[in-house]
Amino acid sequence: MNRRDFGRLKTRGDRPGVYARVRWRGVEVEKYAGISRDVAKRNLAKLRSLLDGGADLNRACAEAFGGPPASRLTFESASALFLDYRIGRVKDSTREVDTVRLRGLCEAPFAKRYLGDLRPVDFVKWIEERRKSVSVATCNRDLHAASALFKWGKRMGHVAANPIHEVEKFSEKGRERETYLTADEARAVVNAADSVMRPVLATALSTGMRQGECIRLSWRSVDFDRRTIFVEPENSKSGKGRAIKTSADLFAVLSALHAARSVNAAAHKGDDPVFRQANGKRITKTVLKKGLARTLRADAVRKAIPADKLPKTTFHTLRHTAASLMVAAGVPVFDVSKVLGHATLAMTMRYAHFAQEAGLSAVEKLGNALALGRKDAREALAE
Repeated sequence: MNRRDFGRLKTRGDRPGVYARVRWRGVEVEKYAGISRDVAKRNLAKLRSLLDGGADLNRACAEAFGGPPASRLTFESASALFLDYRIGRVKDSTREVDTVRLRGLCEAPFAKRYLGDLRPVDFVKWIEERRKSVSVATCNRDLHAASALFKWGKRMGHVAANPIHEVEKFSEKGRERETYLTADEARAVVNAADSVMRPVLATALSTGMRQGECIRLSWRSVDFDRRTIFVEPENSKSGKGRAIKTSADLFAVLSALHAARSVNAAAHKGDDPVFRQANGKRITKTVLKKGLARTLRADAVRKAIPADKLPKTTFHTLRHTAASLMVAAGVPVFDVSKVLGHATLAMTMRYAHFAQEAGLSAVEKLGNALALGRKDAREALAE
């Protein structure tokens, strides 16, 4: 790296003195370098010497140009502060995901090092190793969590730059994302489930609700008079609430659950959970994951679902299944989008290929409206 690429001196019209803009190993910073250009040149040369000697950029700048020392926060300790900062600023479900991802990041070799010492190459090496055991999508989400932490660190003055910006994400184009169940396969799953799993599986298949929305569903959000489930904004991924009508079958399932619930203070307020574990506590992601895995091992399910599809079947598969069955049944994509709570119609269009018969029906209706086959229409076209 030549001297010009390393650092440049500049003045500011609104401030006295000379400033140095320095670029080192992909990180760029601007610091006050001295009262005159000669002083600034000497300090810039000192900085280069310190960096060539192995010092990290933040501490070298503090020594060469003066000012407060670099932050002594490690990645691990910064993660705890970042998660505390997120309380009340993001949804609880978002913070829960951040917690899981950062917990994994804190097991990386760089977690004990200072934030200011970390470089893009540290994360490139880590993510290349990680991709051997997890999907590229998981790798990208982990990098996103790390980037959010550095964004916070930069805002709080702990770091000068976000090294994740220099880390290339993995391509997810063409990656198979959705697995769908047929109506017969879906019924086999529900019928094979135990008393804890059956109601929540039936709800997910009948409404397309997300796993987190099912877990956090309380009785105050179920209107039996209108046969409607209200997904509260704080429980929705998009942050927007929505109302979902229940089918007759799901209405019967929920009515039976409601009649069997325990009467306590939470029940009087309607804050008690719709879906419970055997011990009466609110159902959790872990319970759902283990319960679904147990259900998929049932002989009836293994006979109904092809062997190559079973390993790909997750709780989110039920949401894809609900969408695909609605579209195949002729429900307009716009209405499906509203039921699922998609932020954009483009997200729902992934299921449009299931609407072949609906598309044919639409064309037939258009043809009937135009009536080009009528005698007067043919004569007009001939002229």
